[in-house]
Amino acid sequence: MSIAHYGLLVAQAVEGRRATDSHAHYQVIAQDPASGEPYQIDINVRSKDGSEVLYYVCDSCQNALTDKLLNGPRTGINPLESVPDSLAIDYLRGGLFPVSDMAPLGMESPPRNDLNDLIDGYIQRAIQTQGARLFAFGQYFLGGNDKRHAHDSGDQPAKGIHDIHMNQGNAGQWEGDNGTYQDGGLMIHYPGQGWVALFLAFQEQAFQTTASGDPAGPSWEELHGGAVDETPDSAAA
Repeated sequence: MSIAHYGLLVAQAVEGRRATDSHAHYQVIAQDPASGEPYQIDINVRSKDGSEVLYYVCDSCQNALTDKLLNGPRTGINPLESVPDSLAIDYLRGGLFPVSDMAPLGMESPPRNDLNDLIDGYIQRAIQTQGARLFAFGQYFLGGNDKRHAHDSGDQPAKGIHDIHMNQGNAGQWEGDNGTYQDGGLMIHYPGQGWVALFLAFQEQAFQTTASGDPAGPSWEELHGGAVDETPDSAAA
């Protein structure tokens, strides 16, 4: 099986809403700069069982994918086919970043050392930068969808995207979401300043998978335990 509606949302940031104890997602309110259509982007900062999310930040990205993103997809939601040599992301097969460098980070660690702060910094910068664009990969929804994530504050756009994390290597409850070339992520282009990319996964996921995305080895947690990284500003090109 796989996630039902894999795609890419291209939009501009309007507002950032921090995750809370009752809402484990940082939520971005965004809009299509061409049509004004509003969207929500829901980014996990804590897993369902309360454990820290694994993250990797690329602060000065420049690769084949970033080149394609600037010249290819239209604004709004773009359905994607889960195949190689396309815009689809696969953490384990695409060579986009060093997956072995992913580390856990809590939702609320010491000041400036948590995912809320890390993500909020990039989103506020995008809001303040003329022409900045968000490229959010994950599972999109188009209104009336039970995948909407209600937040503690503000109105919720009916359309948006979530599952902005690795979508393979799951066991148990989320095994049905497994697939290849359907991973999520958030990439931001700041005109004249370059790219930032954020990739997320869960400690319960395996980083070796079969051709169908099912676990082919132990989970990250089984291999490494659950220590929290307190240096989120570490990034690689």
